[in-house]
Amino acid sequence: MKKLTLALDIGNVCIKIDQQNVFRKLNIPQAPGGMFELSEDFECGRIDEEEFFERFRKLTGEKFSIEFLAAAFDSILIAPVPGMSELVSSMAENGIKPVFFSDISTAHLRRTRELFPAEKAVPDGIYSFVCGARKPSAEMLLGFEKSFGVPDLYVDDRIELIEAARKHGWHAVQFQGAENLSNELNNLLCKRISDD
Repeated sequence: MKKLTLALDIGNVCIKIDQQNVFRKLNIPQAPGGMFELSEDFECGRIDEEEFFERFRKLTGEKFSIEFLAAAFDSILIAPVPGMSELVSSMAENGIKPVFFSDISTAHLRRTRELFPAEKAVPDGIYSFVCGARKPSAEMLLGFEKSFGVPDLYVDDRIELIEAARKHGWHAVQFQGAENLSNELNNLLCKRISDD
C-alpha cells in the first residue's frame, strides 16, 4: 500500500510559537517599523541570516549584539505541541510520510530541528525560504506537488491557509491537536484500505 503523504505545518502545529516573545526579550513594546517586512524578506529567502541580523540590529538602535538578537529571535519557538512528537514519530510505521510545509526562515528551521524530538522522522520539506514566497502562494502549493504530489492531507493552524488549500483542490483540515490529527489520519488509512 502506498504511503499517505501529510503536508505538515510547523508553527503551532509541531512547535508552539509566540511572535511577541522576541519583543519581550528585547524589552520593547512592539515590533519596530520595518520589522515585518524584514522578517518576510528573511522567510522568503531574499536575504540571508547575516543580512537579516545586521538589519535587525539597526532597526533596534544597535543596542544589542547579534548573538543576543539571534537568541531573542529563536525564543519565538517555545516547545513541541503536546502529543505531536509522539504522533509524528509513529507515522512511518503506520504508512504515513510527513513532509514539513512551512513559512519559515533558515534560523527557525534549525531551531525547530533542535526543539522537536521527532524531527528525524520529517527529513523532507517545502519551505518559504526555498520557494521565495509564503503560503498559500502558487510557488508553495505547486512546489509541494512537484516534489511529493498532491498531499493526502494538509494540516495547519491558520484557517485562511486551509481554505486556500481547499480551493486549490487539497484535502485540508485545521489543526485541533494531536488526537484529532491522529483520528483524521486513521480515517484516511481505513478509507484507503477499504478502497484497495
